[in-house]
This record gives sequence, C-alpha cells and structure tokens, in this order.
Amino acid sequence: MTPTGKSYCRRHVRQDPTMCRSTEYPNILVIDSGGGKQATITKRSCQVLSITGEQPVEIIGYGSTGPPRVCEVANVVLKAHIPGRDHPVLFVMNRVCLLDDPEENESLAIPFNFWSHGVRCCMRPPEYGGSCGIHVENEFFPFQWDKEKVYFNVAKPTEDDLLSLEWFELTSPHPDLANRVRRKRSTTSVSDIPIEEWRKRMAMLPADVVNKTLKSTTHFYLTPEMENRQDPRRELMSHRPGLRWKRRNEVVGTDTFFPSVNSAQGHTCSQMFVGQQSLRWDVFPLKKETYNFQALQDISRNEGVPNVIRSDNAQSETDCEWTEYCRQQCIQQQTTLPNSPWMNFTERHIGSLGSMVRNCHRAFKVPHKYHNWTQRWCCDVHNIAANRKLGWRSPNEVHHGYTPDISTFRFHIWEPIWYFEKRAKAPIDSWKKGRWMGFAHQCGDAFTYWIRTEKEGNGQDVFLKRRIVKTRRKNIGLPTEYVNDNLTSSTFMLLDRNFEQISDQLTPDGLESGELETIPEHSQLEDESIHESVEAQVDESITDQDNVQMGEDLEALYPGEQPILDEILNDDLTDMYNQFQIEDDPDDRFDKIVDHKFTNGSLVMIARYIGESDTEQLLEVPFESLKKDVPLECAKYIQRYVLDTSNKRGLGTYTTWAKKVLTQHSRAVRRLHRAYNTGRTIRTQLSRRAKMNRRASNLAFEAVHGSKQKASPKKTRPTEKQGITIPRNIRHALLMDKNAIGTDTEGKWAAAIAKEMDGLERLRVFDFHPPSKRFERSNGWQFAPMHMIFDIKADGRYKARLCVGGNVLDCENHVTYSSTIKDITIRLLMVVAAQNNLSTMTTDIANAFCTAPSLEQIWSTAGPEFGSREGAKVSLKRALYGTRTASRAFHEFLGALLLRMGFQPSRADQDLWWRKSDEYDGYDYIATHVDDVICVSKDPSKFVAEIEQEFQLRDTTENPTYYLGNDLKRLPKSNYMHVSTTTYTKEVLRKYQSDFGEVRKRNVPMTHSSHPELDTSALLDEAGIKHFQRIIGTCQWLIVSGRFDLCYAITSLSRFSSGPRENQMDMMRIDGQR
Repeated sequence: MTPTGKSYCRRHVRQDPTMCRSTEYPNILVIDSGGGKQATITKRSCQVLSITGEQPVEIIGYGSTGPPRVCEVANVVLKAHIPGRDHPVLFVMNRVCLLDDPEENESLAIPFNFWSHGVRCCMRPPEYGGSCGIHVENEFFPFQWDKEKVYFNVAKPTEDDLLSLEWFELTSPHPDLANRVRRKRSTTSVSDIPIEEWRKRMAMLPADVVNKTLKSTTHFYLTPEMENRQDPRRELMSHRPGLRWKRRNEVVGTDTFFPSVNSAQGHTCSQMFVGQQSLRWDVFPLKKETYNFQALQDISRNEGVPNVIRSDNAQSETDCEWTEYCRQQCIQQQTTLPNSPWMNFTERHIGSLGSMVRNCHRAFKVPHKYHNWTQRWCCDVHNIAANRKLGWRSPNEVHHGYTPDISTFRFHIWEPIWYFEKRAKAPIDSWKKGRWMGFAHQCGDAFTYWIRTEKEGNGQDVFLKRRIVKTRRKNIGLPTEYVNDNLTSSTFMLLDRNFEQISDQLTPDGLESGELETIPEHSQLEDESIHESVEAQVDESITDQDNVQMGEDLEALYPGEQPILDEILNDDLTDMYNQFQIEDDPDDRFDKIVDHKFTNGSLVMIARYIGESDTEQLLEVPFESLKKDVPLECAKYIQRYVLDTSNKRGLGTYTTWAKKVLTQHSRAVRRLHRAYNTGRTIRTQLSRRAKMNRRASNLAFEAVHGSKQKASPKKTRPTEKQGITIPRNIRHALLMDKNAIGTDTEGKWAAAIAKEMDGLERLRVFDFHPPSKRFERSNGWQFAPMHMIFDIKADGRYKARLCVGGNVLDCENHVTYSSTIKDITIRLLMVVAAQNNLSTMTTDIANAFCTAPSLEQIWSTAGPEFGSREGAKVSLKRALYGTRTASRAFHEFLGALLLRMGFQPSRADQDLWWRKSDEYDGYDYIATHVDDVICVSKDPSKFVAEIEQEFQLRDTTENPTYYLGNDLKRLPKSNYMHVSTTTYTKEVLRKYQSDFGEVRKRNVPMTHSSHPELDTSALLDEAGIKHFQRIIGTCQWLIVSGRFDLCYAITSLSRFSSGPRENQMDMMRIDGQR
C-alpha cells in the first residue's frame, strides 16, 4: 500500500476464457507478485467471513483511465478445485481488498503474503524445473499453468461446503505481525458437551486434565451424520479422511504384565509399549507370553518401526524370534541389569494403566472378563489426554507432530448403544442393542468402533465392527440420566452454537436440555400445521434484542471487526414483496410461458398471469421456482423453445429434466387409463380397424391361394387330468357335482371348495364390508378380481384354490423377489448332518402364503364361494395366492419367526439359517424352500414345535428319505449320506410314458454318430416345439439334481430349442429315455 492509501493490481488479458474454467468454477485466482501489497478478491468468487473495519483501499487497474475504486478490507474464504484431488478445499485469505464487480472473474493473490504467513510458494512451472504450487500444513496444492499465468480455479462456497470441506489459511489476520508464523493449531469450541460427559469419554480423568486436553486438541466433527438419521444408510466412502494416519520414530520401552483374571477371549497377559519421549502407550493382549514378538511386529506395522527397543531380561524378549525380527528391521536392543526390573521405565506406566482400568471397571460396571478391551481404550485415552510432563500437550501430538482430534471420543467403555445391522430383513428393525468396546483402528474410517452385541434370548453375543452407532443414554450429563431402549424417543444431539438461543426459547416447559418433546402421530395436514407453528415461534422469538445480542457475539468472535449483516434496500424489498403478492394471489392464475432468458447461467422464465379483471401481468420467474408450480408447462416449453446442449450428448440440464418429466407424465396417463377403464372408445375403434384389416387380408389370401389361412391354435387350460374333467369355474364345478349324484365323485368339488374357504376363514384372510363401502385409489387401494382354480392331485385328491387376479395390480412400489434354497446347499447340508451325526426332520406349511400379512392394499367382491356373504366387499389382510408380493410377504414373515428363534441367515445362501447349538459344539440349521422346511439338529423336533405354534404343519417326517427331488439314504455304520435322484427320474419317465407311450431303455445319452448340427430334416410344428422344450427343461433339472452324464447331450440339443427338427426330436427322446 502506498502512502496515499492506494494499491495497484494488474488485470490480465484472457486469450481463451473457456480453456481452463468450467461452469462449476467460473472464476480464477491468479498468483502474481506485481499486484501491490494486498490481495484483491472479487465478491462473486468468495464467501465473506467478516469486515475488518480498516480504512477502505482505492485500487486502479493497469491501463485504466477512470477514477479509482473503493474496496473494503475483509476476511474471506474461497472454494478451490485442485487437480488430482477428489474433493475441493477451502482457502481462507485475511485482509484482502473486496472488489464488488459482477463482470470481473479474476482475483489476484500476492505470494509475499503467503511467505510472511509460513506458506511456501513456488511460481516456477514444472517445465522450467519448479514445483509450481504452495505447501500448507504438509499438504501440496499445485497451480494450474496455461503458458501465461499460474492460478487456481475458484468458486463461492455454499453452506454445505463450509461444513464438509477442509480449511487451509493462506494469509495472516494480524496486520502488525508481518513475519508471524502461521498458526498450526486450530481449536473448535466443545462447550456444548458437559465436562462430566467428557470425563466419562476420557476414562474418568480429572476435570483440570480434561480442560487442558480440550484446549490442546481440535474437535472438527461435533455431530456425525449417522446420529441425525432415524433410517441409517451405509457410506461407501470415508467422509473423514483426516483422522487416520500415524507415524513412529523414537526409543520404545516394553514389558509384559499378567492381570489377575483371564479375558473372555482367553488372554492371560498383555505386552505394553511406552515411548520414552512422547510417553505414548500401546498395549497388546496375548494368550501366551511367548507371543510377544507378534506384538512387536504389530506395533511396527501400525506405528512405525522404533529405533531402539528397551526391555528387561525376560527370555521371551531376548529369544531368537524377538532378536531375529529386530535384526531384520535394524532395531537396536537394550536391556536392563539382571534382577533389576525397576530400571525399565515401562514398569511405572503399567501401574498407571492398572489404576485407570480399575477406575473404569468401577465407574462403568464393566465385567472383569473384558479387561483386555478396557486396556486398549485406556491407552487411547492416555494418548489423547494432555500431559503435564509434556507441557500440557498430548502424547499423540508429541509423537506424530500434529494436533490430534478428539471427534471420535463419543462414547465410554461399556456404554449402551444402538448399532446398525444392514442384514436385518424387513420388518425387523435395523437398529440393534449393543455395548461400545473401543476403536477399530485398522478398519474403516476413524469413526469405526468395536461393539458387543446384546442379543435377546439364547443367542451368543459376539464382537462386531460397526461405524453407524449412536448412544442409548438420555439426559446426558444431568442427574436424571438414564438408558433409553425406545428407538422412537429422541437421543442426545449436539446443536450449532448459533441456534442455542432459539432452541432454549423453543424448549417446552418441563423438559430438560437435550430432550425433545414426544409428538404423537398426526396426519400430513396436522404435521404441516405443526411445522408452520414452529416456524412462527422461531420468527416471534428472534427480536431486535436478539439481533443485538447476535451482533455482540459476532463482534466477540472477531474483535475489532465489523460484522456483516444482510441488508436489503427498501425499494428492492418492496419489489420483491409485490412479486410475491402477485404469485400468491388466488385470483391471479398462470396462463402461459411467453419467453425466457439466461441470467448468470440460470434459466429465467417470463410467465404471463391473468388477474380477476382479465388484466395481464408478465413476471420474470426463475426456472427453479416455476417448475414446482407448473412442471408440465415448463417441460413442454423447454422441449420446444430452449436450446441447451451443455454436455457431450447434446442434452443439457434443462432438456434432460424436460424429457424426464414428459416421459413420467405419459406413463402416468397410461396407467390412469388402465386403472379407470377410460379411453375405451379409442381402443374399440382400433380393434374394429384391426378386424377389418384381418378380414381383408384373409379375403386376399383366399383369392390367391383358394383356401383360408390356418388359424393359430388357441391357448386353453387342460380340460382333463387323470381322466377327470377339470371345472372351469365354480358354477361348472357345482353342475358337475349335480350330474354325479349317486356316483363315487358326488359332492367332491363342493367339498374341496368348502375346505378351501374354511381354511381361509380360519386364517382370517378377509375383512368383510357392506356393498356401499368405497375404497379410494388415492389412499392406495387397488381392485383385483378373485376366482377359484381347480386341480386333481397326483394322489387323486380334488383340490380347489381361491386366487387373486394379480395381473391387474400395480406392484411397481413393492419388492416382489423371493429367494429359495439352492440344490447344492441341500446336498452340503446333508453332508454336515451325516458327519456330525445330526437328525433331520422335514415339514410342510399349510396355506403358507395366507399366513403372512399382505404388503398391498387390495379389495374385491365376494363371489358365490362365500355363501351368504356373496356380494359383500372384502379387503385382504393376508397375502392371498395370486398377488405378486405373496411369496415375498411369506418369506419375510417366516424369516422374522426364525430370527426370533435365534437363527440368522448364512452368507452363502440366504435361505439357510443357522444358530449356535446348545446341545453340542456345533450349529443347528433350518433350510426353507418356499413352504418346505428342513431342520438339521441334535433334536430338530423342538424347533419344528416352535414353528408349529405359528403355522399349521403337515407331512412332518423324521429322517426323511426324499426331499426336493433328492433321495436321502444314510449308510449303516458310517457317517456317509447317499444322495441320488432315482425317485424323481422314475416319476419323470412315468409321466412321459403316460403322455407319449412306452419308451425303450438306452445305455448312453447320445451316440458318437449323432450330429444334431448337421440335421436337415423338416421343422417341427408348434406342438412339437413345445414338446421338445419340455424335455429340455426336465433334463436340465435332472442335470442339476445329479445326472451329470446328460450334460453334454442336453447342451448340444438345447441350442436348437427355438426351431428344432424331427431328427433332433428323435435324439431328444432317446436322451430322455436314458
């Protein structure tokens, strides 16, 4: 700055403004040493933190002849895109000239300001031997170079960017310290958390030590995202990458100590390592003392190889394995004098660790068998706590060389918590109870913890690594603290300091701090009214006195600086209010979009509104606002008149949005036509036109060929089975019973219908309503017809099944997939049963689907099968056969029962369930194939009895000889199981012979002279093609079941399934006879 108060900056001539900038980063920060003493930043490229209150600066651009511009001095933050980084970073620049020029997109930074603040800066491009970048806090940020200047691509950060991105300070905020070294420690206030809570999180350290620790550490993550989510989700990327890396390079002392109680994992001793300079602790629980060399390997891998390792003369610490590893890693070994263990400085630290463990077990009631977890946690606390011997710095800070962060210290040892279990199937809640055990340093990000499960019932508790964790405690830090096991209640949440005053005023009477009032369930309209009332309370609670208080807080935060207040001129405020009044006036209605324009890259629509007296008003409405009111009109206008080709495919953001909206609108219209049977006239006209075209085609064919075209065979259901006619509907069935009076089949179809309806009545599948009851589709209800299906079973039983016409239901918002057990899983399960001498029991669930609650809202009309209730309207409470979600609903319902029984699905096959057995050192298994259940255990009858309490079972068999197409036979006096497909193969041959006559037996599936690819015989007709495909499908299942000798033949012939020939059919029949 010159004595006259003027500073000079140079404006660069841009050769190609689009060569290096994108739409996301339209501005650049040029690094130049010829721009005066202060940086010049444009207002459009930064977020202003505060105005310093210094004398404004006058600047004149190079070559400018006009008057100088007056710029305020401010502290700003810019979002910079760095080449090679996945995420942008934030640069803080203090005492810069703030240029308010909306057309200027170049800002100017002075490298001298960087150097005076301890930031190394090199402007020499790499092609001339320089690094071309800046070094800030051991981080390197390269410049961009376009043969003319070096610069950063910058943009104005958003509120989300300020909370999520990393901050780096480039210039000093103190004008009186020109050569001041930049600050290396940035503290974040943690006053929101009570000091007693911090004591619990830090192993009950004294309050003064905790206060010193908070002053010597940072706390960048006040509230992780997972604490604010009722429905958690997994994150595939770490959002906190700055809390992971560690290094080690110092003299380390070590010794072995033996606790009085063995741990639950069988640890009998622990190996402790202590840094002589940093006083850092590391402990490794061991099952045997001879394993301590593995602890030395682990600390070398995790924290770095020490220069010197100092121990006593214990044999395990001087043996060949320990010494060999030290030789390989060039570690100098030092030992104390014989019979003088007190000379090892690690001894007194072991005593301090023992005191911390005893205090934690006494304060938090930790079982003694988990002392190994407490040891690790106490070491983590000691390493982060401020130490008087280190000048009230923490061991981690001295050891690593940077300020540690305590954001991860959110729990204490053995704290009751909720953890997220991603494999839980609906409707089981994904939040599970557990206990917090410590940090999982080698897994996930820094917020990954070890937790111990708290299973209900007889399940065995295990230790898991989880990142999505939240506490079960309420009223934390208050005398009324208690453990809350209700997920619907609120949990402890840290709030931003800027909203403390508002939250205090909104806290209802009678509630403690940190507790939210329980709100009962309301309708959507009531929720909106509650939301509006809360907003009204917030507006009324913020008075002028509050604004004064807020201004005082900002002044205290930035002493000697003028806080920034958002001020709007009266004229601008009046125009904005008038436009809002026009848009919100119910008498003014939207007419059409007449024009558009682009302002600063954003689309602005010029819309015409018509008032009550037919007066027209033209308003400029941003596209983002107008699309919420009239999305269809916006989409049609953009498709016709807006040219937007911003991406490589020629479709910009606006045209892509318009195309998507129009597609969704067309799909919705088609569905409404189908749902309400509208548009019938159009379909009738099209059908008539198609009939006329077919008739004209037939007449033309007869005129040319002299005969009619052969009509394609109509697809019909089978009319007979096992010599018995199958009814088409209930009326036909009752008529057949009437004609069968006096015969053996008298009344059998009526009995089958009554049996089916009695079963549905017993399961309470329906709710009955009067015929005047209306089911609104807007509330999610869908109509589906019901019909009865008849069949003859293999044993001659007459079977009737009431089904729903699921083909007319819209199941787009429902998951319909339902898995079944794999055949190979059943075979492996039989091997496990044979090797462990386990018993097997199979059973079948009667009316399986009808036992599960329906996932859809379906209603229908009662038919004659309902007897006296015919004509009433019914709604489905259970998943009736025919709905697309019936199988899924039953699968989830049965899975919930197995979870309550203590079983859990295996990773290899989701339909194989297992649990730790109470009767032997192994596991119990249950496999499900829709409604077929097989149980393998020492005593499977007790699990079948539990299932029978929920479902009606049939065909229960102990040690079955046949299951899912497999013959099961245990070989006597051995642990072997013989699995074959003899029964299924014979049944296939029997059905084939009953339909196509007797076949001869062959020795090989396909002879060496068979070449189906060379066949030139005639093609089969449609019936022959279906016959060919039927044999292919049957043989493919035989291959899966174990007949591997058919694989080559079936694979060779299946290539011709779409158009088989007569000779290929002969080969297939021979193969099917094998």
